[in-house]
Amino acid sequence: MFSIFRLQLGIFSKSDVQSALNESSNSATLNAASRGVWKVIKLTLQSLSVAAIVISGVRYMMSSADQKADIKKSMVPLVIGAAIVFASTTFINFILGIIKNLTT
Repeated sequence: MFSIFRLQLGIFSKSDVQSALNESSNSATLNAASRGVWKVIKLTLQSLSVAAIVISGVRYMMSSADQKADIKKSMVPLVIGAAIVFASTTFINFILGIIKNLTT
């Protein structure tokens, strides 16, 4: 960080320039790491939502007529949650695109 200020003041050497370049590459590495973490979280949530719907579907197929009404009621929030999980990716990318266009 201090190397960037020294570059702005005109007091710099080759090592100062290299450290400033390394700081920007560290920022890119952090950005790539945060994207990787987001992808893992997204994949986990999507997998869990699909698994919950599949498990509820199997329970529905194996249940008696009396239990099917209760299982149908419990599946409505699961389907809504899955729709939110899958749509959130598109929504977040849309908002990030708008913010990116505003800042450039």
